[in-house]
Amino acid sequence: MNNKRLTKSKRLFSSIVIEEKIKEISSFLRDKELSQMFVNCFPNTLDTSVYYQEKKGRPDTYIITGDIPAMWLRDSSAQLWPYLQFVNRDVKLKKLFQGLIN
Repeated sequence: MNNKRLTKSKRLFSSIVIEEKIKEISSFLRDKELSQMFVNCFPNTLDTSVYYQEKKGRPDTYIITGDIPAMWLRDSSAQLWPYLQFVNRDVKLKKLFQGLIN
């Protein structure tokens, strides 16, 4: 398996803390295929489905949750759940969650 992740210039959202965690976990996974699968999958929502902006100084986050142009609260919350544990270590990620709540 090879790297299927979008190039940095095409990613919709990035987090230094998430990138560090990807490096950390993938470095100790002995199975190279499993390691590459983690590198491709863990950041996928941030890379491909998150639209973040600030409107009038207030965070605003839109998460693509499927094949229709709608943001389902249940689905968007579930998609960001794996990153919740990192919000206190990355202001940018914290604002992403604030935008989701807004």
